[in-house]
Amino acid sequence: MRKFFLYLIGLVLSSGTVLLGKDIEGQVPDSLLTEAYISSIHLIDPYRAINLLEHAERRGSIPDFRINILKSMVYQGQSWFSLALPCSEKAFASDSVQRSPVLYARATRLLSDIYFRLGRYEEAIRYALLQMENADKMGDVGDKASALFLISKGQRFLSHKEEAYQTAGKAVTLLESSSDIRQLALLSYFYGELSRFLDIDSRVRDALDVCVKREKLIARMDKMKGAPVGYVDQQYGYLYSKMSMFYKTLGEDTLARAYFRKYESTQYASTVKGSVEAHPYWLATHNYERVLDNSRRVAAGVFRGDTINQDYRGLLRDQAEAYAGLGDVISAMIYKDRESVILDSLYARDKGNALSELSVIYQTKEREALIGSQEKELRQQRLLLVASLALTGLLLTLLWIIMRNQRIVRSKNRAMALQIDKLMSCEETIGKMKRRDSSSTVFSPSPNPNNYEDLFDRISTVIKDEKLFLDTQLSRDRVLEVVHMNRTLFGKVLQECAKTNFSDYVNTLRVEYSVRLMRQHPDYTIDSIAMDSGFNSPRTYYRVFKEKLNMTPAEYRKAISE
Repeated sequence: MRKFFLYLIGLVLSSGTVLLGKDIEGQVPDSLLTEAYISSIHLIDPYRAINLLEHAERRGSIPDFRINILKSMVYQGQSWFSLALPCSEKAFASDSVQRSPVLYARATRLLSDIYFRLGRYEEAIRYALLQMENADKMGDVGDKASALFLISKGQRFLSHKEEAYQTAGKAVTLLESSSDIRQLALLSYFYGELSRFLDIDSRVRDALDVCVKREKLIARMDKMKGAPVGYVDQQYGYLYSKMSMFYKTLGEDTLARAYFRKYESTQYASTVKGSVEAHPYWLATHNYERVLDNSRRVAAGVFRGDTINQDYRGLLRDQAEAYAGLGDVISAMIYKDRESVILDSLYARDKGNALSELSVIYQTKEREALIGSQEKELRQQRLLLVASLALTGLLLTLLWIIMRNQRIVRSKNRAMALQIDKLMSCEETIGKMKRRDSSSTVFSPSPNPNNYEDLFDRISTVIKDEKLFLDTQLSRDRVLEVVHMNRTLFGKVLQECAKTNFSDYVNTLRVEYSVRLMRQHPDYTIDSIAMDSGFNSPRTYYRVFKEKLNMTPAEYRKAISE
């Protein structure tokens, strides 16, 4: 249903765009249908850029290969990589691009980046290699280094980490002796990415070695002309904040403090954005109040309106960690919940972007068929638009109901999980009290058959203490041998005190034990928990768990993790 819903939204948006395009056909001046103008607006007004490119294509005012390059740039700028890919491939295949080294370099850069963004790393590497070959012919060291570094990132994502580090090293070597400020800025970026990857791989000492090289590089750039105002200071500030944390991670507190002071001496550290780089160090040194004070300052100065972004989410995460460090659990939970809200909003926005991409995809596929359509076809499209809007409204209502019900179920599951935990905690406390009170009591081989409660305590204690219920082959006869009781009396005791039979009682104990396992071992799979709890199969475990707790094991696990 979800795919169908997205398809209808795309249909509505595409139909609207087509109808609008037909209404303004012939009214766009030629001065707007130029490569220079469309390039200037492709990031700030992508929909208008696409509309103008459609007009330019119909009028033939821009060559097809350039139109495909421009379309790819527009789609890439909006992260619509599935749309950007065919446009880039068409441009790359054209004779004009194949004959021009400059255009060839541009097309291969586009393709390698798009394939990388799509997670198709083998194809990304293939086009990056073509980019390298072309860069060699042109003598463009910077372009070759960029291609090499992209190859290294592709190798990393393909789990060839050592090869990735070697390839990245080659890219770095190409630029280390350069005197071009732009190539040195690119090298600084390479160093930053390398140190980040090394930190992820727990190679903190190696990451520091790279940072030292970057520090020397920034010093070189500081003596050169051409760097934007504030660039060198920003590079220093960012670098020193990372180095202070690396030294802190290695336990070298003196050096960590020294580099943090260097960070504080930069103008970048006093800016609103740059001050956030101090948070990891403050948190690591338990300076929680400074994190909270600075977070409030940053939030007031930067995020007055737009809070739906990863930067604001990181700020909330820092505040939650700071409150937790101060022992203010309630405030920590509040900020953690706010972070979750931002994450949900980001997810919703991503879905909106995907919907927009779907709309453009539909428009692109239908473009040629819609050009030259007759008035009758146009009336049919307008009728379809009205019907689609009505159906979309209905589906939106249904989707809202489904999402609302899902929220209610999740809330109910969390409440039930909390109640289950409390009940089990109470049962464990009562069990401990009973065992303490009866620690000196020895079971009589001939118990009073009328004292059902004592008999039940005896049965329960034996089964729980010896964990007989974990035996998948546990039978009634085995328990009877252990508790020295006849079958009739045993059944009466269970029915009277537990209101159930032997099999159901044992399954109850197994479910309770599985709940503890899920709490203690959140990394265990549901299937392994089922087998460890004494069930014959995961299927039986799911059925019994659902019967006992009115939710599935997966739902319970999700409830306790939220």
